[in-house]
Amino acid sequence: MCHAILTVNPKTQIEERSSFVAIDVRSPTTGVVIEVKVAVGDRVVTDDELVTIESMKMHIPVASPADGSVQSLRVAQGDHVSEDDIIATIA
Repeated sequence: MCHAILTVNPKTQIEERSSFVAIDVRSPTTGVVIEVKVAVGDRVVTDDELVTIESMKMHIPVASPADGSVQSLRVAQGDHVSEDDIIATIA
């Protein structure tokens, strides 16, 4: 069975590397996670909001780039994130 990890940056395109795909969802900016809307195991569809980041007093939603389930969640409410930090993995 082929496995691949795709990295999804909201500012760039997805690169497909094999037939089985897990997608790392990355932070689009530096800020603080103010809300986590999913848990590991939750089913999501494209554009479902995963977390909200506050940066420079703006609320920035981070959405799922694909249908799947949340395989891992690497942030919690109150966590500080940097641009390109991995927030979650969708498979």
